[in-house]
Parts: sequence; C-alpha cells; structure tokens
Amino acid sequence: MAGKARIFQNETGDTGAIHSIGNGSIIGYGQGPNIVSVYAPYTSPNHFTLKVESDGRTWETSREPHTDIHHHHAGEGCDRIHMLDYCHTDYPCLIREIRSAETFSLELCFPGITDSHMSGLFADAGYQCITYVVKGGNPIIFHTSHTPFTGHVLISRACSSIAEIGANRWRITCSPGETMLLASGAEDAGTVILGLREIVGSGLEGIQVDRDVCVHANAPAGPLTASHLKDRRVFWKRYAARRNTAGEPDYVDAAIVCIKTQQSVQGGLPSCRELQYGYSRDNYGPSRAFLALGYHEDARKVLDFRFNKWRVFGSLRNAEGMGCFEPRHFSENEEVEQTSYTVLSARDYWQATKDDTYIHMVFPMLLWCLQVQIPYLHHDMLPFNGDETYIAGGLLGRSAVNHGSAESTLMFIEGALWLSGWAVRNGRTREVFGLEAAAFKAKAVYRRNFLSEGKLLANNPRRMDADMPCLSANRGVCAQADYVSGHRFGHEAFYVGLLLHDGKGHFVRDMELPSGGYRGEAEPAKEIGQVLVTPAWFRSALFNDAEMLRMARSFMRMDRENLVVAGHEPAMLLYALCRHGGTKEEITEARNLVRAYANENGSWDEYYRNGHTITVRHRPWETGYSLEALLLSESFLA
Repeated sequence: MAGKARIFQNETGDTGAIHSIGNGSIIGYGQGPNIVSVYAPYTSPNHFTLKVESDGRTWETSREPHTDIHHHHAGEGCDRIHMLDYCHTDYPCLIREIRSAETFSLELCFPGITDSHMSGLFADAGYQCITYVVKGGNPIIFHTSHTPFTGHVLISRACSSIAEIGANRWRITCSPGETMLLASGAEDAGTVILGLREIVGSGLEGIQVDRDVCVHANAPAGPLTASHLKDRRVFWKRYAARRNTAGEPDYVDAAIVCIKTQQSVQGGLPSCRELQYGYSRDNYGPSRAFLALGYHEDARKVLDFRFNKWRVFGSLRNAEGMGCFEPRHFSENEEVEQTSYTVLSARDYWQATKDDTYIHMVFPMLLWCLQVQIPYLHHDMLPFNGDETYIAGGLLGRSAVNHGSAESTLMFIEGALWLSGWAVRNGRTREVFGLEAAAFKAKAVYRRNFLSEGKLLANNPRRMDADMPCLSANRGVCAQADYVSGHRFGHEAFYVGLLLHDGKGHFVRDMELPSGGYRGEAEPAKEIGQVLVTPAWFRSALFNDAEMLRMARSFMRMDRENLVVAGHEPAMLLYALCRHGGTKEEITEARNLVRAYANENGSWDEYYRNGHTITVRHRPWETGYSLEALLLSESFLA
C-alpha cells in the first residue's frame, strides 16, 4: 500500500481529506471508505453517495502504489471486512468488491433531483439493479432543465440484500461472503447499458483473486474479480513507467494520481469535487505538472479540451463542460485572463516539446485568445476576470473588477510576445499584426502602472475612469450584493445573473440602478502577497533576478498568522526562490511550508488558515503547482 493507512470512523471527527478514483469517463471521490460523490461524465450532477452505516467500526483506507486502487479494511483487527475500489479501464464504471466475514450495511443515497427505483435489468446475470435518472447540479452553472443523466447500480445477489429506507435512499446489507457492486452513468443511457453488459458478460464472479491484494494475512479467503482489476493495474503500471519512478521523491506518486484521475477523456480537469467544470485557470497547474514529469501528451490534452470547445462555440469561457457541451460558466470580463492562461499553457507545452505542428493547428484559437483582449486595454491595463483568483476569493472586492489587474496584464504581455515571436519564425507574421505592438506598449508602462515604492500592486483603480471601455450589460456577480454579503456565496444578498453597468465602472443588478448603482466603499490599490511572485511563476522577463528575489523575500516575510492562504502560494514562493537566487536556507524553509500544506492523502487544498484547510479539497490546480515547485527544488537541495 502507498503510505500510511488512513483511519476513519463515521462517529468521530475526521480530517475531511478525500481521494479520487477516475478513468476520464467516471470519477468517484472517497472519504475513507465512503464514496461521497460520483460524476459520469465528469461534468454532471453528483450521481450518488455510498457510505458505510455508523456502527462503531474503525476503517483503514490505503492506496496501492502508483495507482488509484483503494482498499478499505474493518472489523476486529481490521481483518474481517475488505472492500476494494477501482474503475474499469474502458467503460464509465466504478467497481467495489467486498469480502466480509461478518454482516454490515452500506447506505446508497441519490441526492438532488433524482428518480431511483429497482429494475429487472441484469437479473439474468445474478445482479439486483437500481436504475436512476438525475438532473440539476450546482445552481450557478447547472439548471434543472439540463439534459438528465442516467445510471445503474448493480449489486450481486449472492450475499447481499437491498431495502428502500426513504426517498432515493437504499440500504445494502452485505452478509458474510463476496459481494460485487458496479455503478455506471452517462448522459447517453445506451452507453451505460452496453458498458455494463460487456463487463458483466466478461465474468465478474468466480475468478480467483491475486493474493497480493490482501493486506492482512488472515483476511477472509474467497474469489474476487481478476481480469478487470488486472487491466487497471496494468494501465497504472504503464502510466508510472512513463516517468522515472525509481528513486523519485515520495510526494510525486500521490500528487500525480490526484491529477491524472481528475483528467477527463476530453482533457479538461475540474476545479474540485464540488465544481466539476474544466476551468482554464485551474487547469494551468496540472498542465505544468504534466510537463514537469514528461507527460507531454496529457499536457497537450488540456489544450485539446480548450481547442475543441473553441472550434464548437467560437469562444471560450472560464469553465466548460467535460463530456457535454453545456454548461458554460460566465463571469464579468470573461474574455480576459482565462484566455491568457490558455496561451501560456501552449507556450509551456511548446517550450517543452518544440511541437510546431501542434501550435500551427491551435494557432487560430491562440490568436483569438489574445486579440479578444485588446479592446479591454485601457491605460495599457487589462481588468480582472470576474471569476479570477483575487476577486472570486474575496481578496479584492467585486467593485474592483474593472481596475487594472497586474496579473491579467502580465499574462497578456507574456502570451502575446511569445505568440508573436513564434508566428514570425513560422511564416505567420501578417496574422499577428498589431498584437506585438499592443504587448510592447503595455510592457513599457507596466512598472508605472503597478509598481509603487518597489512594491508590486495587485490592482490599479486608475483604469476605471470615465473613458474606460465597458459593456453596457454583463453577466456575473452584482458588485453591490457582493459588498453587502462580504464576498460570501450563499448569503441572502449575494446575486448571480444579468448585470448592468452603473456608469461608474461597476456591474450591478437592475434593481440597484434607481439607488445609484454601487454604493459601497471604493477598493484601494492593494499589495497581495502572491502577486509578488506571479512574474517568477509565469517566467516573465519584466523583472531581473534581483528584483524577483526581493519580491519573493518580501512575500516570505509577510505574517500569515490568522490569514487566509491560498494553497498554491507556498509553491509559487518556492519556485521564485529557486529560479532567482534564494539561499539554500530560504529554499528549505519554503519547501517545508509546501510539504506541510499537503493533506494526508498527498494532495493540496484550496485555502488554509494557520495550516488548516478551510475550503474545498484535493485540488488539481494547487497540487500541480506544488508538485512542479517541489521537483524544481530537488536540484537546489541535492
């Protein structure tokens, strides 16, 4: 097993750390032995939860090295019950094998807008079947009118019984012996049926288990599946072999499993378990990690995901559906920043591979990503994207969305200069006419716009003057409601939807206009710690090594006690220190901070306070940033 076993008991407090099991078509998120979310395809409402009933048992959860295969043990000495979770390699099917020497129960619950019922499907193969249809999802992005998703949960009859215990709630009682549970879902009902028929027809029962799956020598003996489990192990063995696993640092395995399991077959990755949408910004971290480990194909797939959306819609949003055309996540100023992340992902991929053929293919999208931002340039600054880190995270108020953004502007400069240079070298100079000039103009005044007394400021209110180009209507979060709610989603004042420009640089809902539009306090220019190391992270040439190191050290000295710290901040600091001359002691201190933020499953979370997770967990973005920074630091501490 990989690492130390995770101890879990329903009745006691838990760290909340989660893990993921996924094959690109279906993904399950687990908390110890409990499956807390299932998505098939990756962008869909949560299909169901499957939890062990509270009965005082203590469970041990462990993961097989270099795989996402998880084992759960319970009973006296944790040797009486053994559950094994994994995905089928080819079909959207999650499999749980159960061997037990005593009776215990699981509760299967279908949340949200769901219809579930017993059906006679697969009875001829020895299975009981619960068929369900689920709609709905996150209210910001999904709507109840969205195409429903269909699924089936199969439970082998031999040693189990099923009872309905409430609306869309079922109890599965497992008696001593072997029980097989399969779950499959998709937007297309035919895909589910055909996949399950293929799997069940392959013979899921009666095949002798490889004894190396048993952690405990005295675990109950009996047959388990072998063929599908073996296929999954082979997949992961080959995947690990594509990097140098011999002697690799201990943090690599868990981190890359976190990332790879969350990459959909379309190439995009979700923001987190709660937000199953392929975000441009949040996919940048996994892309960097893939490249750092030599997984060039996976990094290219991240770009493929965006390119295929752009080919269909002619535009890109902050977040796009994976495995389905909709939803498409809107926000204020949605054409800036997230578009630059796509260009920088292409730049990083090209720098690692020199794959000119691929850049030629996606060039029209990359050019659009940059040209669409030029009308937003005012005083040679770009605004914030409404779903951008500092705005969405509450570090800056929503009223600052039209301020000049140091990060958004920097990313445009770096992306435009790279693409212009590539185009000149590859015979496409005429197509980038005006792009390089816009980037050089913004670069020439960048210091004047964002540097103050040697400090790099996150925002510049000067952009939001009377001449600022601005849409008369937009979609996103009302600035006034955001101010009243204190940037808290779920607060009664918080409003997401159609917005109007109040004539003063703010986007508000129509009912705010008779009162004068935005009436909150004006957001001042601010120094935000992670902005100081952003130029280093994007490998910008706007500042020299001495300046980069000075900003990194300034960030390092900031007091973080009782402050909210983004999970990627320590990684960006470590990266900056490594690239720009930090001392061995500084690099060691930053590295230790990055390692300290990893959760017990070896991934990183979104936000922390005093070292403790306070928001969503198991994030590909923060995990990717941390993985690349740690790998870079290895050579400096050898």
